[in-house]
Amino acid sequence: MFNPSAASGSHSLSRGGNAVALNMILLSSLQKISETLPERCTTAQLMFFLTAAMHDLADSPCTFTELRDEVGPNVSRSLHTTYRVFLDEQRKRSDYDCRQHGLGWLTREVDPKDGRRKLLRLTEEGREVFLQAFS
Repeated sequence: MFNPSAASGSHSLSRGGNAVALNMILLSSLQKISETLPERCTTAQLMFFLTAAMHDLADSPCTFTELRDEVGPNVSRSLHTTYRVFLDEQRKRSDYDCRQHGLGWLTREVDPKDGRRKLLRLTEEGREVFLQAFS
């Protein structure tokens, strides 16, 4: 991160400028994706979705537990019930604007290497939302 008190010469200033530009891109991307989220979506839920999306795009999808552990302490205890807002299956609870169905951005698929594991993968819609926000 850029430290103004340690800056000397244009090289340090250039690094700071790059950090500011990167932050602006990140904020713009988060604003784009937040426009498509339910009003009550939490930061933890968004972090969970973004982490799942990045793993899937890197062709290394994870299970819910693996993603929850990776996101870490920023995840609330209720995430295990509320992350379903992103799934493409019918919802049993009506906590969100999408009362009957989830957003359809993630789907659960059986791991071909271990039938006991269910991997979270992006749907076409989820991939489109993610790529539009971060392009």
